[in-house]
Amino acid sequence: MIPNINNDLEKIVEAMRDPNSGVEVKTRSLWFSTYKNCFSASDAIDWLLKKAGEARTREEAVEKGQEMVQRFLISNISGVSTFTDEKSLYFYFVPTEYSQIAMAMLDWETGVSIQTRQYKYWTYTSCFIGTEGVVWLRNRYKLTHEEALNIGRNLIKYNLIVHVAGKHDFKDEYLFYTFPVLKLHSHPDAPPTSMSDIRKGILLPPHPTPNCVSTQADPNDTVHYAKEGPLVIPTGMTPEQVKFILKSIMCDFDSILQNEHDLFLHYIVKVNSWTDDLEFLIHPETLQVHYRSASRVGYGDMGVNQKRVTRIFEAWRAKIADNK
Repeated sequence: MIPNINNDLEKIVEAMRDPNSGVEVKTRSLWFSTYKNCFSASDAIDWLLKKAGEARTREEAVEKGQEMVQRFLISNISGVSTFTDEKSLYFYFVPTEYSQIAMAMLDWETGVSIQTRQYKYWTYTSCFIGTEGVVWLRNRYKLTHEEALNIGRNLIKYNLIVHVAGKHDFKDEYLFYTFPVLKLHSHPDAPPTSMSDIRKGILLPPHPTPNCVSTQADPNDTVHYAKEGPLVIPTGMTPEQVKFILKSIMCDFDSILQNEHDLFLHYIVKVNSWTDDLEFLIHPETLQVHYRSASRVGYGDMGVNQKRVTRIFEAWRAKIADNK
């Protein structure tokens, strides 16, 4: 019914759960509230360094913990989606069943429909409708209506999903729910491209500020249009081959592959202390790769995004020439 996921990260979390040799799990208090069966982020980092040998520095251990949060393997007691080195930052271990369901719901092609939605005067990004969530759960796992509701309530219990205003439990109603981990990838004004738009072959429009360039911007927009245009794919090259070349190019950048889809790559790129988003969207039918490079904060970017995509464009042409 629910596929088993067996990789190194899951094995580490399984070892962390061990009641004899794992991370200390106990009842803890925070802001006059009591939380059962949780552990502190700092204790987890100590364990990763000393017992698992999975990290050389506390910074590396923080990155490992952040990955666990993003894979829904652990969850903060208050729904915070960042993992930091703090003694009073407490986490739960998420039951495997619910972590796998949450991952499936976020699947680019087969998950719930995650879109920007509006209710009255309010706009909510990256959310799904409760009723659609119930239908998806019932169809995916062959559940009864009540079973689907119970799973949704447990996803909320572990803070894997939340009501956008924090006012409702999981209900079969026209209510909006989102995944706290999606906030990790959000620009204050415009998050990276949603899954629903990727399915349509569309990248998010540029920010209104001059700190983003895209090949899908208006070519007459000299501020936001990536002047080199889309990457040209040689006839006969498969999407997997295209992604292989793009990944080899990105090895020369201080970057992390954040999300991957059959036709899509999303990188987080570091520039000193700043974080930018770089997205590639493959269009096999037109033999093109569209891309978008955007700063998460600030007004201008001193030309950093345009310089980055120019460098990528030139590297692409060189790689293609070498492969002929």
